[in-house]
Amino acid sequence: MSWQEELRKLDEELASGRLSADDYRVRRDQVLSSAVNHGDNPAAAPQEQAQQPQQNQQQGQNADANSTQVIAPLSPPQGTPQQGGQTNLAGAEATQVVSPWQGQQQQPPQQQYPQQPGMASPAGGFPQPGMASPAGGFPQQGPVSPAGGMPQPAQPWNAPEADQSPPWGGSELPPLPSTAHQDGAGQGPETFDTASGGGKKVFVIVAVVVLIAAIGVGSWLLFFNGSDDGGNQPQPSQTSAAPPSPTRPKDDLEIAQLPGTATERTDITTFDDVVANKLLTDDENKAYEEAGAGKARMVVAKLPSGAEAVVLTMETSSTGAAKTAVDELVALQEKNGMDPYDGTLPDGVQGTQIDKTKNYPAAARAHYAHGKTVVRVQVSAPQLSEVGPSFEEIVATQLQALPADD
Repeated sequence: MSWQEELRKLDEELASGRLSADDYRVRRDQVLSSAVNHGDNPAAAPQEQAQQPQQNQQQGQNADANSTQVIAPLSPPQGTPQQGGQTNLAGAEATQVVSPWQGQQQQPPQQQYPQQPGMASPAGGFPQPGMASPAGGFPQQGPVSPAGGMPQPAQPWNAPEADQSPPWGGSELPPLPSTAHQDGAGQGPETFDTASGGGKKVFVIVAVVVLIAAIGVGSWLLFFNGSDDGGNQPQPSQTSAAPPSPTRPKDDLEIAQLPGTATERTDITTFDDVVANKLLTDDENKAYEEAGAGKARMVVAKLPSGAEAVVLTMETSSTGAAKTAVDELVALQEKNGMDPYDGTLPDGVQGTQIDKTKNYPAAARAHYAHGKTVVRVQVSAPQLSEVGPSFEEIVATQLQALPADD
């Protein structure tokens, strides 16, 4: 098998993809080196490839037995035959010029030899030893292939469709790295940046949805809690107004909220309870009994001044009976040694006072009628001078709950 046939076989394997570009170059160098050792002229092919189309005129003049015939490349991608070189060359003995895989027109100036008429003779190629060297010459012959002198086949050879790249394409070929770069452009950081931006956008949307939901839930809770609080406001108001009886409605036995610490005597609910606990004297019990006393209520408070206050309300049979009982009770206080109160009291309220004794502290008492109710207020302290201010304050407070009759 001649070296031309071996080159043709290599071209076929390269075109079919069975041979890589690196293997193709190694084996091509071996074939050409072998041809040089056997006396052939493999450099004539590169010399023929380095010529421009304007050299075809000189080749036409040498159309004799030693002329060079350009044979069309085998199995090009588009199947386009070589045309420019065959129209100007003829002869029996021809040198086969193999079209390389790359059709881009690159022609270094040092590879052109326009002054050498004998292009096909061995003497034209061997003066350049670098051309026949497998290691140093042939990697440089790739750019100066017949693609520079045959622009017509270069277009179809190097113009595959966008999705068809030659299997031998590598990083040395300028068009292929550009295509690979374009194909890989969507796989670079920009793709991940876009995906990352999309992830951030999804995160922002989720955060906004959660925020809106939280605002809606908060508004709902605020609205309904506000409604519940509004409905429950009267109960705390009643508790603060009358701690002794937070749930008891206002009635004729109402006792005002006293300052300090107030405690209701829950064991006192009727006149009989008052008698049983011996809270009054016998004469006082008789006056209440004659008035038809029935229901009763009593609150004891420790005032901030240190004095002690007691408020007792008792329901009688009628308003007249209540007024009569008030007059009798005031008379009994004076009978038992108390003096009329020397301070100022509102109209309808009668007061008495007594200084401390060996067995009892100083005290002041007030009685008045509110409808059928007899109200009794007492304030006691270690000194009589300490009684007056607290006494008048408690009387005024109780009058707001149950005003005195004229």
